Amino acid sequence: MAYLIVFVGAVFMALGLFITIRPDVSFELIRKYAMSMQFKVINVLLGLMIGILFISFAEESKYPAVFTIIGMIAIVKGMVRGLIGLSDFQDLVSWYLKAIRPFARAMGLLVVGFGGFIIHAAQ
Repeated sequence: MAYLIVFVGAVFMALGLFITIRPDVSFELIRKYAMSMQFKVINVLLGLMIGILFISFAEESKYPAVFTIIGMIAIVKGMVRGLIGLSDFQDLVSWYLKAIRPFARAMGLLVVGFGGFIIHAAQ
């Protein structure tokens, strides 16, 4: 299971680097696809899967309490996003994109750091 967690951490790091280097392209891709039901379903399923994965892996990690909390947050996020309607989900994504746009590069670096933390905790 550690390899799967390392893979998730590497994906977070890659996405964070992409956001840091090309925030305009990142935001445009999200804006382009966020209006579809497929994006919402993928968002919900990824949140639930990452949450379950983190909770399942928590005891093997260096920081079990942190992984359990992050897993619970991811599951709740996935459930809430799954329960809201598509138009509310689109409004949420639009608000989020506007709110973090000035801080996109910093957020990208935080995502890189989070991915690095995940990799570190898995080894």
